[in-house]
Amino acid sequence: MSTTPTAVPVPTRALLTVVVLCFGGMTVSLTQTLVIPIQGRLPDLLGTTPSNAGWVVTITLLTGAVSMVMSGRLGDLLGKQRVLVATACLLVVGSLVSALSDSLAPMLAGRALQGMALGFIPVGIALMREVTPPEMTNTAIAAMSATLGVGGAIGLPLSAFVAQTFDWHAIFWMGAALSA
Repeated sequence: MSTTPTAVPVPTRALLTVVVLCFGGMTVSLTQTLVIPIQGRLPDLLGTTPSNAGWVVTITLLTGAVSMVMSGRLGDLLGKQRVLVATACLLVVGSLVSALSDSLAPMLAGRALQGMALGFIPVGIALMREVTPPEMTNTAIAAMSATLGVGGAIGLPLSAFVAQTFDWHAIFWMGAALSA
């Protein structure tokens, strides 16, 4: 009887990595759509004008666009796993800041942090290319791409249900829990 630990086969480890990355990508995508069902109520909820409340969606897209470009390079310089952890942490912190917000400025800060988490997606895809065997790579990347759409599709009705059933802050608490 051998006491030497057995190594996990590469395909099993690669599959686990793909599943975790797909869940992370789906969560990032889901958090981007959380505010859409309450967007019309944001001026009243945050005590601001409708044009200012529009920035709650816009700032996420702007910071996401910057993050997606920067995260790839940072992943090459610092390591993809570190960048993935950092972007996941940004998503958790951004969700918590948004959950605790009752006015425009902190909500914008939280949503900007959530947008920065979009850098998770290109780095996750790049990591998949490195850790999956060649016969699994295309399927893994396709799965990640599909989960992005699924996250957005789930986010809309789920956040609408949560906002109608609970206090509107609950959509961000849900985002924080999923992100963690």
